[in-house]
Amino acid sequence: MQIFYLSNRPEVFAQTWAYVRRFMPWVTEAIVVAPPATHERFADDPSLRLVDEVALSGLSTAALASLDHVQRNVTLRRAAIAADLLDDTFLMSDDDYRPMKPVPESFFTGDGSGDIGYFFHDLPSWPGDSTDYDAAQHVTSEVLGYLGAPRRAYGSHMPQIIRRDIWDVAFEHFDALRSDQVIDEWSLYFNIGQWKFPDRFGDPRPYETMCWPPRLHEFAMWIRPPAYSFENFYPEFYEPENLFHGIPPELDEDEVGRRRVEKLLRWSELGRRAERLDFDPAIFDPWTKQHPGRVLLFRALRQVRWAQGHLAIGDRQRLGQLSERVDERR
Repeated sequence: MQIFYLSNRPEVFAQTWAYVRRFMPWVTEAIVVAPPATHERFADDPSLRLVDEVALSGLSTAALASLDHVQRNVTLRRAAIAADLLDDTFLMSDDDYRPMKPVPESFFTGDGSGDIGYFFHDLPSWPGDSTDYDAAQHVTSEVLGYLGAPRRAYGSHMPQIIRRDIWDVAFEHFDALRSDQVIDEWSLYFNIGQWKFPDRFGDPRPYETMCWPPRLHEFAMWIRPPAYSFENFYPEFYEPENLFHGIPPELDEDEVGRRRVEKLLRWSELGRRAERLDFDPAIFDPWTKQHPGRVLLFRALRQVRWAQGHLAIGDRQRLGQLSERVDERR
């Protein structure tokens, strides 16, 4: 099966491709839409087909750069699929979605009951409202709501299976309502696909991505991954004073299992500490570093939680009764 990437980071992509070849050997070819300057880096790999993003899109380098992240991705993905560069069925991915363990083809195609889409949130309750990504979630939610389609969020930062005929139908519905490219293509595809072709999809499943969200407080998690099959790779996480510092990011056949477990342990510990509002000062976090007052506030809240957890049952009952009396007198 083919896998389809957009990438302008040759080193990041090279590492990701090594993980895909190791853990998803049934993927036989990668179609990579990239700036021409990056093509020479992969000229000797016959499993890669490099496509010039300028020639594909018909837009200049400057025009592509002027698009926001969402518009650029949607523009290039639509152009690649319209240009017949891809098979009827393929995986769509970004250059930083890395498998962490063997992932069989059935993970995406199901057990005969239809393709599997992996969701991470609910579009109507998406909390963000400050970035182009946020705007795409809200636009997609309203478009799907108008059509009467489901509204799960499938931008799960992991590869997903795509069928070209369903993709075309999804965008026919979108183009009839909007003329821009502000849309979450992952969510548009799976929600309209399940709405129009329910017999071609299995039940949606929770996503299996570590490091999405990258900072566990960036948005309220609607559902927690039951397992981690993919890492949403952030190069800065491997730098000094960051979560995975000291763990080399590139694939090492002899150390791959040990490194994976170490990352899982650090990520899970980060999650437990975040639930306690206990942020490790040794790990860089812009949310607390830029607002030192939050650290003091969290420290006070931790003490309150600790006190509540150590109250005797009788004390808790009396506090509850006192609260009820206060409410009655209001």
